Amino acid sequence: MNVNVNKLEQGTSFNKARKDNQVDEILINVFDKYMLTYDIGDVVYIKTDEFQKKRVVTGISIKHNGVIYVVTHCTDESYHYDFELSRSEDLLMKIL
Repeated sequence: MNVNVNKLEQGTSFNKARKDNQVDEILINVFDKYMLTYDIGDVVYIKTDEFQKKRVVTGISIKHNGVIYVVTHCTDESYHYDFELSRSEDLLMKIL
C-alpha cells in the first residue's frame, strides 16, 4: 500500500506542475496580447469626474474587447477603459 501512496503523491505533484505551466502559458499569451496601463493599487482619477476624486485600481478584467479596470473610491466601485483614467488630477475640471 505504501507504493501506491507514493505513486499517487508523485502523480499529483506532476499534475500540479503541469497545471501551473498551463496557467503560466495562458498568462503569457494574455499579456502578450494586452498591454496593461495600470496595476492594482495604482491611484487614478476619472477624466470626466467633476470632483476629481482619488480612486484606487482594485481589479483588472480582461475581456474579448479589451482591458477594463475596476476603480474604487470609498464604497463606490466603477469600471473603466484605460483612456477614461488618468494618473494625475485635472485641476481645471475640479474648478469648473
